[in-house]
Formats: sequence, C-alpha cells, structure tokens
Amino acid sequence: MTKAELRYDAKAVDRLLDENFIYVGNDGSLISRIDFIRLTDRSRNPLDLLEITDVDVRTIGDTAIATALIHEKGLIDGRPYEF
Repeated sequence: MTKAELRYDAKAVDRLLDENFIYVGNDGSLISRIDFIRLTDRSRNPLDLLEITDVDVRTIGDTAIATALIHEKGLIDGRPYEF
C-alpha cells in the first residue's frame, strides 16, 4: 500500500482498499475511501516523507482493523503539513 501511495498509483490504491474502508486521521477526522484515493495525486498531495511502522491488524469475523504509526510530511492543496 505504501509503495502504491509513494508512486501516486491511485488505481493500485483503489484495488487494495475494501469498499468499506475508512481512514481515521491523527486528529480523529474520518476520510472515506474515495477521498483517501483522491489524496493519491502528486499535484494535490506531493509527499516528502511517508513512513508506516508498528502495523497491527486485528480481525473480528469479516472485519479487519489496522493500526499503525505514520510519519508523513508534504503539501496538501499547497499547504505544508507534517504529522
């Protein structure tokens, strides 16, 4: 997944994510699958850094919850950010 994001390969990210995917941001905000895929756009969200560590996936029935530590730095819509 990280490799697809760093290659700005929205088609690969689209194939990897379940239709019910929801991203919970570091501030508690929710990002839908479609909006997450839209972030895979070099002109909108050029990344200087994307590191994902300490990944833990837990499943309950047919539901999986993945948590991880993410260090990301770049621009989004022209504004710098880092978390």
